[in-house]
Amino acid sequence: MECVANFTGLKPMIKQISNIKEVRISGLKICLDIWSNNQLYNDRDLGAKTMNLLRGEGDGYGDPEALDAKEDNRIAAATDTMIHELPTCQWWAIKKSRGISTAWRFTNIDYEKTLIVALEQLELKLRKHPDTWNLF
Repeated sequence: MECVANFTGLKPMIKQISNIKEVRISGLKICLDIWSNNQLYNDRDLGAKTMNLLRGEGDGYGDPEALDAKEDNRIAAATDTMIHELPTCQWWAIKKSRGISTAWRFTNIDYEKTLIVALEQLELKLRKHPDTWNLF
């Protein structure tokens, strides 16, 4: 008995795969997404087990969600620290852009220009931070 495979159907599939382009998400977007989710997160589940895993006191083995949460908390804390090192109007612009605050309290300052400058400064700071540099 002889096995014969029909590979004619693979050629179009190989062409499709070779045309796929790599899409890379910016490190700044990753940091801001994690940070804003952390800021808006409903933290009702702060039992002893969860808190130990998030602080790194649990072993973390066998629970990939705990490892991801620990990494996300580390990135969110680093991003929050870097945001609060910016001038007040700049961190307020970032918070407004992410939906954390709704009002713009600086009537004499242009929001869009402040946000652009704030994001540029934040990216420079996050590129240098030991917890976030690997995302860039």
